Amino acid sequence: MPTVEDFLYIEARPAVVYRLVSNLARLPSYLPPHVHYLRALTVQTDEPGARAELEVQLAPLIWRSVVVQVHAVEPPRCVIMGPPDAGNFLTRWTLEPEPPGTLVTLRTDFTASSRWLENWLNRFLRRTYRELLLRLRAAAQGEAPQR
Repeated sequence: MPTVEDFLYIEARPAVVYRLVSNLARLPSYLPPHVHYLRALTVQTDEPGARAELEVQLAPLIWRSVVVQVHAVEPPRCVIMGPPDAGNFLTRWTLEPEPPGTLVTLRTDFTASSRWLENWLNRFLRRTYRELLLRLRAAAQGEAPQR
């Protein structure tokens, strides 16, 4: 099973970063431009079972609607989210304290129907995660600037 993993150091406490990644309603503050937050699908957006609808640009003029669900949380260290069926594309956010900040690791396991699709998804997810993590760092450090 292919895996895409990326990590980044953020100069903010794990609790600050956790509040951003565990709450689906906070996604718009750090999603890259080719991923749009459309709407919450549940009243609660920050607990297991919470769902939101996103739109992902796969190629110019090709957008796909996806539903993301929070499957498990371990405050302030871990959030697991992915499609409601918890099958393909299950993603794990791991937040490790590295004083004075946090080491954030984002990891997704997936399967693809062909080698070509697997390679394309691998490149797409790597680019998306790099930009996502950089935007997350800006959002988290903006909320809790270090002294």
